[in-house]
Amino acid sequence: MEDIINSGLNLLLLIGICISAAVIGITDFLTYRIPNILIIIFVFCTFLFEIMYRRPYVSEYILSCTLFSGIYFIIFRYIGGLGFGDVKYAAAIGLLLGFCGGFTAVIAGTASAIVY
Repeated sequence: MEDIINSGLNLLLLIGICISAAVIGITDFLTYRIPNILIIIFVFCTFLFEIMYRRPYVSEYILSCTLFSGIYFIIFRYIGGLGFGDVKYAAAIGLLLGFCGGFTAVIAGTASAIVY
């Protein structure tokens, strides 16, 4: 019974993460703004998922969250071309995907932006 509850909660958290990520992407595309409440929902679902299912690696994911937000903040502050919503979203992506997955997402996003 406990496995069923854990599976259901896992699925619910992943659905919350996917829906909030999709809403963030659509909102950013249409309005060039990312409301804080969407980032908060995304980070909350991601953090619960990390604590419940990847407990030994939580510190790595928090470190990658800090690293990605720092890199994006430097780009935002000194180079330009990004908004602060992108910095917050990069932190959330770092928390969800970790360093390797986040780096891959940045490369894929950059490649798609160049093609677009």
